Amino acid sequence: MGYLASLQNYFNTGKARDNGETRTFEQFLEAPDTEQVHFIGKDIIYFHTLFWPAMLKFAGAPYRVPDHVYAHGFITVSGEKMSKSRGTGISPLRYLDIGMNPEWLRYYIGAKLNSNVEDIDFNPDDFIARVNSDLIGKYVNIASRAANFIAKHFGGELRHDGDTSAISRQAQDAAKKIAELYEARETGKAIREIMGLADAINQDFDAGKPWVLAKDPTKLDELQAVCSRALRGFKLLSVLIAPVLPQVAARVATELFGMDRPFEWKDAGELPTRINPYQHLMTRVDPKQLDALFDTEKDDTAAPATGPAAAKPAKPANAAKPAAKGAAGAPTAAPPARPPAAQARASDTAELAAAAAVEGNLISIDDFLRVDLRIAKILSADLIEGADKLLKLKLDVGELGERQIFAGIRAAYDPATLVGRLIVVVANLEPRKMRFGVSEGMMLAAGPGGKDIFVLSPDSGAAPGQRVK
Repeated sequence: MGYLASLQNYFNTGKARDNGETRTFEQFLEAPDTEQVHFIGKDIIYFHTLFWPAMLKFAGAPYRVPDHVYAHGFITVSGEKMSKSRGTGISPLRYLDIGMNPEWLRYYIGAKLNSNVEDIDFNPDDFIARVNSDLIGKYVNIASRAANFIAKHFGGELRHDGDTSAISRQAQDAAKKIAELYEARETGKAIREIMGLADAINQDFDAGKPWVLAKDPTKLDELQAVCSRALRGFKLLSVLIAPVLPQVAARVATELFGMDRPFEWKDAGELPTRINPYQHLMTRVDPKQLDALFDTEKDDTAAPATGPAAAKPAKPANAAKPAAKGAAGAPTAAPPARPPAAQARASDTAELAAAAAVEGNLISIDDFLRVDLRIAKILSADLIEGADKLLKLKLDVGELGERQIFAGIRAAYDPATLVGRLIVVVANLEPRKMRFGVSEGMMLAAGPGGKDIFVLSPDSGAAPGQRVK
């Protein structure tokens, strides 16, 4: 009954009226155009598809059985079922208290949702990679890169060459396809389609080389057209992703495109004519925030490191997770650089490199030398009881001694085949306390994850402890 009580409270407090609903609670429930959909967890299917609908049916008006009952699986953490007693859960309140953006989590979960009753795994490294690569490296960067050229050279005016009706139809066709996926509860597929559009928009922008056109006064019309195409695409992306990122999309509508309301689905085919000066939309995930999220023994979040970690070369490192999954990179001055995982994904390399150049995120040789990369020899590789994805590796790092790390490569490698192998590790990250022990290093790997992880190895002749430069 708590579900209905909450809905009735929404009406009784006037919030429904504030959002344009003029009917009463009872009228709303009984209305033939009201579609009732129940979303439940897979552990309560029996009650919510039998007992609860029966109670609603025989309770009489205004109550009625739901039109649909959709079940979701559990959220696991690094392959482990959430458990408060074992400390393997995510606290939403702590997530908010330490300042993490709710829309990061909405996107991450949405990117994994489908119409099946499947568990969703929250992997910290994958979370960092998806948010920083997709939302920042692909989506937000379109606006941050293109809007500045339009504001500086054209006073915010956009230009649409060619058949604008055809452009509008293409946008509407894309919106129709995405809407069908949302309606079918294939949110993950919808987001993959949206990010595919983002890839295409970024590739077109990079091919146009607006940073080169801006230097030639005779190329200003071409510059305006290139940047206008990018911003037209960015508006379409914002409409399509609004169900997952409502706050960011609303800011794009009102702040960038000057609308007096958030986006509606019909806006997908409307071509923007001008923009306001770009305002920062979203920050990257700092790996230290993930440490704080799971470090329940601390009440506050440690500030990002600002000093060179290389000053303590013998200090163990923190990672244990493959770079392919977005493991935390070496400490840098705030704001943090992109995680190696975001850089390692082949499909993102071109646009991220271009974005870095525009944003001024290129590092100096001194910055690079602060990352202490070392050759290490795997002395032993063991399975971990209770961990589906991790292997425990014991390493010989030469003059730095022996290290223990936890690497999420279990699906890709037989432990026996790793013993004696030379790998590359980051040797100056702070140690990280995990449920299975302290991780003292990060091995470098590439690939999307799961069985497709490829550990980086040095050429023959390299020896444990040698520094990679």
